Amino acid sequence: MTLLHVLVAGIGGVTADFAPNWPEPVLARALAARGHRVSALGYLDPGNPAMASARSVVDGIDVRRARPAIWPSARVAEALRDLPPPDIIHLFHLRNVFVANLVRWARQRHIPVIHSPVGPFHDAYLVDDRERPYASAPHYDRLAYDLPGLLRQFAREPKPRRQLTNYLLHAPLRGVDRFVASSYHEQEILQRMGVPPETIDVIPLWITPPPTLVPDDSVKNGIDGPLILFIGQLTVRKGADLLIEALPVILARHPAAVCVIVSHNPERQAQLVARAAELDVAGNLRFAGRVTEAQKLALMRAAACWVIPSRYEGFGLPLLEAMQAGVPLVTTNIPVIDEIVTDNEDGLLVAPENPQALAYAVARVLSDAHLRTRLAAAGRRTLADRFAEDHLLTRVLETYARARGAGRP
Repeated sequence: MTLLHVLVAGIGGVTADFAPNWPEPVLARALAARGHRVSALGYLDPGNPAMASARSVVDGIDVRRARPAIWPSARVAEALRDLPPPDIIHLFHLRNVFVANLVRWARQRHIPVIHSPVGPFHDAYLVDDRERPYASAPHYDRLAYDLPGLLRQFAREPKPRRQLTNYLLHAPLRGVDRFVASSYHEQEILQRMGVPPETIDVIPLWITPPPTLVPDDSVKNGIDGPLILFIGQLTVRKGADLLIEALPVILARHPAAVCVIVSHNPERQAQLVARAAELDVAGNLRFAGRVTEAQKLALMRAAACWVIPSRYEGFGLPLLEAMQAGVPLVTTNIPVIDEIVTDNEDGLLVAPENPQALAYAVARVLSDAHLRTRLAAAGRRTLADRFAEDHLLTRVLETYARARGAGRP
């Protein structure tokens, strides 16, 4: 095996103990564990302790951070100043503002560039509403890939700063050697964006094994009835409001059930609590806020059902986390999720924007112990069969080899 020096560049980057299943640290740690030299670049955020240091070493990975700034950025150049040229640069996220700097830096040094979009509909230029991207058709014609395209977009919407950002986010994509789509849905979007099909490899994301922890049961705080679990941001995209709307029907059949929401957004939480009060289900609703990994483990082990009622998922790492934890899964039948979960096999899929269907699926899981056992066991099999790190990392390394072998004028 040829050992490489890989620069992994994303938004969150690699952190010591925060968001361990972000795709950047998962890839970086997997490469480092197999002897590759790995450097990482991410956003510098003094307000987030996990992202507040400009230089650190995490699990043998040389981590560098710079304040987010679109090209030209002296901060990115400073962060990379003494870095030996890597063999490969692997970018993550279409909205990554480092992309223009890094593609230019790579081209000057003849370094191949790989790009993993991780959810193209997070791109605010491509969709009208990133929270509900399937509510209207995407706008592939609004992306500026060259100077004529920039002028066309400026004529359509004469906002200089917005259109310059459009250009600096999308024009560098034409300098990428290969793309790694995390789903066939993402592959289709990339092709409609004009990416040559032969430069796209479809390789799903994966997650790391959970740390060995003793569950902290204090977070359950005396919950005796069936526990319905939601873990995620309280954004419209994640669909916590749909779960609140489903609770009256669920509780009519399972009045002792308790819905626990693990998230922290006081304003959005207040809105959900107010709606729960209107529906007379607030007494069966709890917000855990931020939890430790040990508390999260305790909730997952106690849960009768993990509900992911998303309106959009770039990939859906929480689906894999639920499978890993052995928690029966109820989620939404939307693109990407339908590539991971097979209905009535390793989870239950329900129609999007349909609280009634969501309620019936959750109630069915709570009522049927055999179904819970069957879904959990199948979920673990799906994770082992289709999302095994060794197999997927091998495919990533094959993509690196293709990029290094192809060359670029």
